[in-house]
Amino acid sequence: MLVVVGGHSRNVGKSAVVAGLIRALPEGHWTAIKITHHGHGAQESFSLTRNTVPDDSDTGRFLASGASQSWWLRAAPGSLPEALQELRAVLAASGNAIIESTSILNHLTPDLFLLVVNPSVVDWKDSALRFLERADALAIVTPHEGVSPQWKQLSDRVGGKPRFPVSPPGYTSPALVAFVGERLRLLPGTSR
Repeated sequence: MLVVVGGHSRNVGKSAVVAGLIRALPEGHWTAIKITHHGHGAQESFSLTRNTVPDDSDTGRFLASGASQSWWLRAAPGSLPEALQELRAVLAASGNAIIESTSILNHLTPDLFLLVVNPSVVDWKDSALRFLERADALAIVTPHEGVSPQWKQLSDRVGGKPRFPVSPPGYTSPALVAFVGERLRLLPGTSR
């Protein structure tokens, strides 16, 4: 099974949701992949590296949460297509994979796409708006105490989609875990 976890903006809790799902669904034996875009000053257009040590990085937190493997794909703007061959090789060698990225939806069709939205963050990335209808469900981060939501309603474009409130520290809920777990039982190891 291939799960993609995207977000409507930066720093909305995507990595925390990925780590929470890995922890809550250990039977998935997840390969976790974080995709980020780096600036133009880098030597190469992309790099795909495997983290083997739990640490404070997002990929390290995925390992600490129980991921079987954890990878970080860094790509210059526009170079994600160049990285697809290596990424597809990692996915082909994996049973179940969970990718933190919205832009990967330009290149792969997941079995499940979760969109993390945080009402206390105002801006929306173009990629999140472009793929809003493709979301199978929304993980809505409960604003921290004392933070008032910057936007009150989600677009009509997500009207009937399941919405799961999540909050720190675990960034999951029993309902969200059951939703993803049901898909995992239906589509085990069938990603791509």
